[in-house]
Amino acid sequence: MEKGDLNISSIEKLSIARQMLAEAKSLDDILNIRDIAEAARVYAQAARLGLENQNEAAEIKIRAERRAGEMLAQMPKNKGADGSIVTGSTMEQVTVMDSTPTLADLGIERKQSFRWQMIASLPEDEFEEHIQETKAEGKEQTSAGVLKIVQKEKIAAAHDLRDATLRQNMGDKQHVKLIHGDMLDVMPTLGKFDLVVTDPPYGVTDYEWDILHTKEWLQAIIPHLADQYNLFWFCSPVYAADIELDMRALGLQIQSRIVWHRRNMAMGSAAKNKFIDTWEMIFHAGNRELNFPKDWSDAWFDVQEFAVPQTNFTDKKIHPTQKPEGLIQRLVEFGSYAGDHILDPFAGSGTAGAVCPDDRDVTLIEREDGYVGIAEVRLGIKRVQ
Repeated sequence: MEKGDLNISSIEKLSIARQMLAEAKSLDDILNIRDIAEAARVYAQAARLGLENQNEAAEIKIRAERRAGEMLAQMPKNKGADGSIVTGSTMEQVTVMDSTPTLADLGIERKQSFRWQMIASLPEDEFEEHIQETKAEGKEQTSAGVLKIVQKEKIAAAHDLRDATLRQNMGDKQHVKLIHGDMLDVMPTLGKFDLVVTDPPYGVTDYEWDILHTKEWLQAIIPHLADQYNLFWFCSPVYAADIELDMRALGLQIQSRIVWHRRNMAMGSAAKNKFIDTWEMIFHAGNRELNFPKDWSDAWFDVQEFAVPQTNFTDKKIHPTQKPEGLIQRLVEFGSYAGDHILDPFAGSGTAGAVCPDDRDVTLIEREDGYVGIAEVRLGIKRVQ
């Protein structure tokens, strides 16, 4: 049989394939039908048989992928090897392999499985509406087109969830103002602040936003410091000396050099020519007494030990350079008094807003839209611009 004959045969099989798909019971049968339809689609496109013939094959292919996705979503997942089994009254360490077929056993790639299950997740009426609209508009039927609809559905659902969360939490953080913008643009529009607590970009990572402009930032903040103020400024030890010189040149009175000790995130563990990094610097500048609690404790020390937030902590990590809630809360409470105005011009995920007592107002500024969105959900507030 000539190659052309084989391709023509594939086209002729489409009507049979459509019927077979409706009756198919096994994943193998469905995958075979998908392959037939794809071969017919490719031939129709190459032979320029027209969009109608091409789409007839493409529709059967997409419907087969949808059926395959439905089956894959319902199949049990292979759990690999189990290292123990009970025999009689004892437990022996043996290797028991799960007999459930893996995707590799089925001849399916992970990416294919994911795409097909996404297509299957689209409600039946919306799937059929998309197929019919594509036909009516004379457009090409593709799996990618269906996936775009699914993605829009997921985005809309995510927005609905976010809005529902905002409505549910609204009112909890009315003392917090969240501003979306660059602090250099926003600061001239603001008033005076009794306390600044901020964790600006360090200039030590590959993140696009991690660029150090300490002197420029401080120059923007200084006109907005109250006559009596405190300021806590996080920085990397790498640039601590340079930043201190900048602070001195700008007339900021350094009162403390606080060490944040973070042993659960020791950087450079494979280092051969230096000691392992377990701390970061916090400069404390100001001219106002700290609001220490009456009872003395090691919270007064200039070494503060707090773990870095992790995804499995109560203090969950939702920003790549997030600082511990406990540490930020201590700085806020020790650095301010009831009725004070507090500023974090590099708010990230909004930790300062999350821990600020209700009897103080806090203004958060964040440039990155994604983190502003995270802070909105976390705090139950909407950005003001």
